[in-house]
Amino acid sequence: TERNRLGIGVGVDYSLYAKDSSRNRWGLNPDSELAYDFSIGDVDVTLYERFDYSRDVESEEALRGGTAEFSRFQNTVGTFVTWRPGKWIYSLGYSHFNYLSTGETTSDQDRAAEQFIGRVGYQIQPRTVAGVEATGSLIDYTQTTRESTSYSLGPYLNWQVSEFFSASVRGGYVHYFTEETITVVVLDTNNVPIGTIRTTPNNSIGSYYVGLDLSHRLTEFISHGLTANRGIRSGVNDGGDFVVNTRIGYRIGWQFTDHLNASLRLSYDLTREPSTVANTATPDPADTLVQEVERGRFRVGFGLGWQATRRWNAGIRYEFTTRDSTEVDDDYTQNRLTINLRYRF
Repeated sequence: TERNRLGIGVGVDYSLYAKDSSRNRWGLNPDSELAYDFSIGDVDVTLYERFDYSRDVESEEALRGGTAEFSRFQNTVGTFVTWRPGKWIYSLGYSHFNYLSTGETTSDQDRAAEQFIGRVGYQIQPRTVAGVEATGSLIDYTQTTRESTSYSLGPYLNWQVSEFFSASVRGGYVHYFTEETITVVVLDTNNVPIGTIRTTPNNSIGSYYVGLDLSHRLTEFISHGLTANRGIRSGVNDGGDFVVNTRIGYRIGWQFTDHLNASLRLSYDLTREPSTVANTATPDPADTLVQEVERGRFRVGFGLGWQATRRWNAGIRYEFTTRDSTEVDDDYTQNRLTINLRYRF
């Protein structure tokens, strides 16, 4: 309706590997969103709940090479409130986020998070807003004794430059802190336990974040855009506290007719993540070191889409991906062909 949204989606797919048939599999990917909007005077309120389940590996550029399945369930429930007294815009948001891995390779990333966001903006023009925004999160990992906190602060600008060109720019400072409580058993000279010591090693990083999104409509049928983003987020591999992610992307789309379209996308991702590895300088397999792993991934994809009817559409897409990594056996090259058929109720 005009004030409410209910979206229910279920995808069924089959992955066929040309060089390793043992990885062939069927997949079920549900995702849904429920939202309710209402207003009280100049205040707009949105209540929402959304969840999705996916096993897609390609959406996560920081995964270790050789990972055949990245199955996880994600659920977010929250509220977002906006107050518009005149040209000023004040916004506050809160959400509770749950992440549950249903596989074995990333089980220590299961977590619950309390997420906060606040914005103060001023409407310079009818479709141009500038202001300051702040975010914060409290993360509790359910499979370990780790806890993380993060916060960010910086200006933003949403600018409708012209009828055909728009820009969104943001940037500022971000800090990410992780702490884990570890209990160490103390042994005497005969290897008999005589007590325990609790330690809380921590890992923190302070850096900057940047967000840029440029959209330009060249003609009635052709549009393109450029994005550039840098930020810090939760880790995805076992032992990874956080990932520093930089992404640059370009897209162009061409609507040939009312029923046929084409698209081209290029992107480059650079990720840095602390990783726990064995200390080869000692014979003890439990002796480990933490080193930074850097991964660079380039991807180019071309697709064709066909809107057969108002409810039916189909598409075919080819993507080439190559990745280099400072970790051993972490590089890969991939050719991927996707054929899809969708029905919209």
